Amino acid sequence: MDATRRTSFVFLSLSKETSVLSESPSVFRAFNETNHYQREEEGPIEEDTIVVLDSKTGQLLASWGGSLFYMPHGITIDHNNSIW
Repeated sequence: MDATRRTSFVFLSLSKETSVLSESPSVFRAFNETNHYQREEEGPIEEDTIVVLDSKTGQLLASWGGSLFYMPHGITIDHNNSIW
């Protein structure tokens, strides 16, 4: 994950894995005066935007989300451990 990205959310799954969602560094400059997203032509963020860490050791277990999100800004884990 690019060190220039901001951490938006940190959450704990049912299996006690810690996940981190990062957002684009320029997210707040991406809207015009009528709140329309202006950077769609740049495509989604290429790097993984979500990392999963072992909550005890901090070891990277997985990462995903590359080329999926234009502007990630929220994430939730439900009672079935599904990520939304």
